[in-house]
Amino acid sequence: MPEMKSIMENWQKFVIKEEQNWVTWRMLSDTIEFIRDQKEGADTAQRQQKLAKLGGKSLLKLAASLTGPIGALIDIGMDSVEVMTDMVKVYATADDAKTRNNPFLDLFNLDDGFEDLIDDKLEDQFVEKMLAEIPRHIQSNPDEAIPDFDQVIQTWLPTLNLSGTTNNNVAKTGN
Repeated sequence: MPEMKSIMENWQKFVIKEEQNWVTWRMLSDTIEFIRDQKEGADTAQRQQKLAKLGGKSLLKLAASLTGPIGALIDIGMDSVEVMTDMVKVYATADDAKTRNNPFLDLFNLDDGFEDLIDDKLEDQFVEKMLAEIPRHIQSNPDEAIPDFDQVIQTWLPTLNLSGTTNNNVAKTGN
């Protein structure tokens, strides 16, 4: 029995480390507010401490990854939902090279392999579906991890009636 306890304790440490790479809707929203406050010139020390407590160094890295061209999407007058909507619009169908070095933006990006397999109209329909769900996620499930769009589309496609068939699947090609 002591061996099992040791295994479970080590597994817990592993699971906690793995989950630290996840970003929740609340984390993203708080990060956007942090960047907006910085742009307004507000004292952000307190918010930075909150982010550090909420997600540790990984969340502060997220904030850093959202500066530069991505930070330009964050207007002072925009709320978090508007910013996330703009991020999805810009990056959902962007070339993989634009999001490859930013694991957060890569969540919103459909891999080019999927885009090659899926009709553009269907791809647009999927992006619109995801855009419509952002406010609900932020309000109802703020502590839920933001799902990888590649996984979501693989779950969504089989639910559609495409040319009289359902249960259609797609597998990513390429890398």
